[in-house]
Amino acid sequence: MKLPNQKLRLTQMDMGRSYYRQVQRIRMRRSIGLLSIGSATRGIAPAALAAMRGALLGNNERAERGAAASTMALINAFAGKPLIANWKMECFANAKRLGKGKFGTVYLSKERRTGIILALKRLTKAQLVKYKVEKQLRREVEIHARMSHPNVLRMFDHFFDADYIYIMLEFAPGGEMYDKLEHAKNQRFSEAKAACYTRDVAAGLDYIHSLDVIHRDLKPENLLLTRDDTVQIADFGWSVHTPSGRSKTLCGTLDYLAPEMALKQPHDKNLDTWTLGILCYEFIHGQPPFEEETQKETMKRIKNVDLKFPKYLPRHTSVEVKLTDGARELINLFLKRDPADRLPLSEVPRNPWIHEHCSLGYE
Repeated sequence: MKLPNQKLRLTQMDMGRSYYRQVQRIRMRRSIGLLSIGSATRGIAPAALAAMRGALLGNNERAERGAAASTMALINAFAGKPLIANWKMECFANAKRLGKGKFGTVYLSKERRTGIILALKRLTKAQLVKYKVEKQLRREVEIHARMSHPNVLRMFDHFFDADYIYIMLEFAPGGEMYDKLEHAKNQRFSEAKAACYTRDVAAGLDYIHSLDVIHRDLKPENLLLTRDDTVQIADFGWSVHTPSGRSKTLCGTLDYLAPEMALKQPHDKNLDTWTLGILCYEFIHGQPPFEEETQKETMKRIKNVDLKFPKYLPRHTSVEVKLTDGARELINLFLKRDPADRLPLSEVPRNPWIHEHCSLGYE
């Protein structure tokens, strides 16, 4: 299969998942979105991340608990305000590289004075200027800095020097949802786990929308997991603050596009609700519902809301899905053609399927 050319991969819309899965299932997707913690840690096993964290803490479980408590104290006490007036790289110790992207590098580091473990994203100014994404970075930082919710990755602060811009982010030791899904049995989750993950994302989105922000690029790569397996929404590179409630910019990732985006129509916060339905489906089936061999075919199915519930897993054709009515009904409530008809996020916790699984936890 012929891959999309370089120019296509660098457009606003990340069009890649269906294509790149055909090439040894290697994730080669490109986007002009800024380097996220998820993209930086992709492919690093949770055990390796834990080892890094242990090395920074001197393998001291008590120190780890203390650092976690300090992190929560920082979140609660400062609520996004600077901890000190002038951050410098000298404030951080034992930085270990987690990953490198187009615009910079992400490090796992420890703040010297408090012992707080965090992810430090270092972006190269020259690269940002070269690709003319300074405004996008400023918007991402302005939006993310306002966020304070258990289901949203926390941005503590940011600073800069002559060559770099540094963003201080909460470290999510559970890693990226995409990796967890890829390593799950039959590359899918149980309905119980899918329900609780869906509930977490819905809670984070409901909070984000309360601040008049639309995320616009939800996908497993942009969902991180805490130590206790709570989902946190990350990467606000394509988010927009829109008090009017509507936007027209074409952006996102092909398999997760809502019909209004695919049709180049104005969109509102219900765009994210559609994507939540895509994620819920993918958690259970192992791939998005409208994924096809070509972009044209995928777009056609999205525009027509050609939703199918296969009897067998698309990637493991000998494994039967056995989807319950509750899961099917909730996915259908999210994936409505008319944005106004989609299930309000505030009603997700009360949904019978969600309540059944999440009130008792999952295995």
